[in-house]
Amino acid sequence: RQARDLAEQAAIAKSAFLANMSHEIRTPMNAIIGLSQLALNKPIPNEVRDYLEKIHSSSVNLLGILNDILDFSKMEAGKLKIEKAPFDLSTIQGNIYSLFSAVAEHKKLGFSVDIMPETPMQLVGDALRIQQILSNLVSNALKFTDSGKVCVKIALLGLESAQAKIRFCVSDTGIGLSPADQAKLYQPFSQVDDSITRRFGGTGLGLAISHKLLILMGGIFHINSSLGKGTTFCFDLTLEVAVTDLKPDIKLSQNTRKAGALTADLRELSQAISGSHILVAEDNIINQQIVKEFLHLVGISVDIANTGIAALQLLENNTYDAVIMDVHMPEMGGVAATEQLRKQSQFNSLPIIAFTAGVTQEERDKCLACGMNDFIAKPLDPEALINVLNRWIKKPLSE
Repeated sequence: RQARDLAEQAAIAKSAFLANMSHEIRTPMNAIIGLSQLALNKPIPNEVRDYLEKIHSSSVNLLGILNDILDFSKMEAGKLKIEKAPFDLSTIQGNIYSLFSAVAEHKKLGFSVDIMPETPMQLVGDALRIQQILSNLVSNALKFTDSGKVCVKIALLGLESAQAKIRFCVSDTGIGLSPADQAKLYQPFSQVDDSITRRFGGTGLGLAISHKLLILMGGIFHINSSLGKGTTFCFDLTLEVAVTDLKPDIKLSQNTRKAGALTADLRELSQAISGSHILVAEDNIINQQIVKEFLHLVGISVDIANTGIAALQLLENNTYDAVIMDVHMPEMGGVAATEQLRKQSQFNSLPIIAFTAGVTQEERDKCLACGMNDFIAKPLDPEALINVLNRWIKKPLSE
């Protein structure tokens, strides 16, 4: 009993430590990712642009490692949940292509993401986790392929009683795997061998996490590989066919690192909410700057509050179309401020969007329970910010 109690205490302590470390790391990463995006939007010398592109890419890679470690920790604790929500398969297709087409082009590799005819596009499942698995497979395929191509194919295997069996495959013409190597694939923190680690890097967590995610969704990997001839990873998922038409979030184009391109793309996304007036409650000065500048790019005016108390005072004297509310602030945090606002009838319909470096499901649940409408994670993705505001700001139609 004593050993069991000590083990439970250790697990709780580890989970709390990882959650706190994630919060602390995400705050400076918000500055690195956000400011590099804003800088790349300006006219700058090519040499400086090259430096900034590498800073931005490296920081995004670092965020991916952080997310892997958190996912693995949640899986160990049995706290990772699979969502069931409507999604459009073409959104996943577009996201995967957008994420990796530049890498493939840089390596002079062919790259395609195809959905076979007759495959239902509107499904119900955990789109984020499906995309996470595909992203890991494509990232590995590109990493271990020096010539040839990487192909993603999504096909319908069968349809019965509004349940679609969908096969997802990622094929490459890379270095391949021996049977002995394949046996090591799903061991956490492991690589095929030390030379692979030195040459290609990585945490050794991606496939271990993807393997566990697949099991949670009722699928498994099927591998066909041989040394020097490439590898194909496939997995099958049975997903419900959605009955309603979906409107997937609009995606940015892929030239957002050119001067002015981020402005143009964000303005295209935000036409319906341009001219809005938004309150940003956030105590970190750099985070204030990043949110404010992203919103100014699309013609949205912003007021800043450093604390929850200051936010309440501004709301008493001004009218806003939405509030972006940091969860952790001095004097009064976002949860307490939202609870105060929801007690007042004039703020019942005011969209309040959580903005936090805490990304655990517990924190999300806490935000929604106190009366917040939605959730934006740090580091801030400007595309996600605009899509969330589009979802909640209801501007009257002009006459």
